[in-house]
Amino acid sequence: MMRGSLGVESQRAEEADKLKKNAPAQGLCVEGQAGTGGQVLPASAVVVVVVVLLITASLPAFGMPVEAAVTAVVAGGVMAKELIRGLVSVFSPHQA
Repeated sequence: MMRGSLGVESQRAEEADKLKKNAPAQGLCVEGQAGTGGQVLPASAVVVVVVVLLITASLPAFGMPVEAAVTAVVAGGVMAKELIRGLVSVFSPHQA
């Protein structure tokens, strides 16, 4: 059975209430508009996205071909992900 638009809206409101209850501390987040209500975004993720966008835009602006700039950013992202994964596995407690 299909829900009407009122059912979908009430479900979205319930999910938003759950997210607000589980929201992390305000010191680590920034306010951002996401649709009708405000959503709290993690500050570290916002910083990473802004830095990657600035790098991606600035490399072609200084004469690097767009394809090479995108390749460099993607390769850097893959290496960073693997570095973080390795550090987490080294420093996390292991269960025997």
